Amino acid sequence: MKTPIKYLLVLALSFLITACDSKIVNEPLRVGTNDWPGYESLHLAKSKKYYNSDVKMVEMGSASEVLRAYKNGAIELAALTLDEVLLLRSQGFDPVVLAVLDISQGGDVIIAKNGISSMQELKGKLLGFEYTALGAYMVSRALEINSMKHDDLTLIPLEFSEHESAFENNKVDAVVTFEPVRSYLLDSGGNEVFTSKEIPGEIIDVLVVSKSLIEKRKKELKQVLLGWKKAQNYLIKNTSEAAVEIAARYKFTPKEFIASLDGLKLPTAKENIEIFKDSLPNAVKQLQKVMLSKKLLDKEVDTSDLIDSSFIEIITN
Repeated sequence: MKTPIKYLLVLALSFLITACDSKIVNEPLRVGTNDWPGYESLHLAKSKKYYNSDVKMVEMGSASEVLRAYKNGAIELAALTLDEVLLLRSQGFDPVVLAVLDISQGGDVIIAKNGISSMQELKGKLLGFEYTALGAYMVSRALEINSMKHDDLTLIPLEFSEHESAFENNKVDAVVTFEPVRSYLLDSGGNEVFTSKEIPGEIIDVLVVSKSLIEKRKKELKQVLLGWKKAQNYLIKNTSEAAVEIAARYKFTPKEFIASLDGLKLPTAKENIEIFKDSLPNAVKQLQKVMLSKKLLDKEVDTSDLIDSSFIEIITN
């Protein structure tokens, strides 16, 4: 008996789909980050071989590049600020928060030239910022808190890699930036005129993955979080030793890296449990409200499935 051609085509297609799914599952998870002390536990886990599955760390020059890579499918996991996650949701993507990596408590800043000591003194001057949700959010909140308007400043879009040179070469009078550039500019005489200390709990860095990948890569995702958990604990408990390994990735010393952590809260996996229950949902709600009012979001997004605490719960039990 001859096998119908239609049946053979369906069979061939099923084999192709199975092969593609198998390839996806067997490929290493790619984790994208830009330079930021709060993301270092992810890299530390890789260097100390805490990941039990194949994980590829992808370092990028700016948050803008990380966002582009996530949108283009060049990475599976991304370290992002919570406002960037909401922005992705508004653009039709489906990022899901798996862990809170850090909470900014002074690590994000507006630094002005020597002689400028307040936001009010920036009126009529040039302010450089990275054209991302975080950059725009910092500008909006700084202006609001200081009773200023956008027209009071001339905003200059800058990639993160340009912050230091633009500041030092007098292309801007101030810049919205963060570590490690924050430390470099303070050392060269810059003044902080606004910091994330003034907006506590509003700038939160998280690890996200596409919702569509959660079931397909559940085992590997668990291993990523187990590795991060171990590295985060090591960094918190053995900061001096960890700083020696981490500082080599930057231009500053272990002592300077430790100083850069002063502006951050690094929650453990266990602390993440409590954050997921209360403060994170509240932060999402408040952040979306602010972003909508400042027109940083063009529409309200559904956040009912934005947070997945199941992986954190698994690795802490």
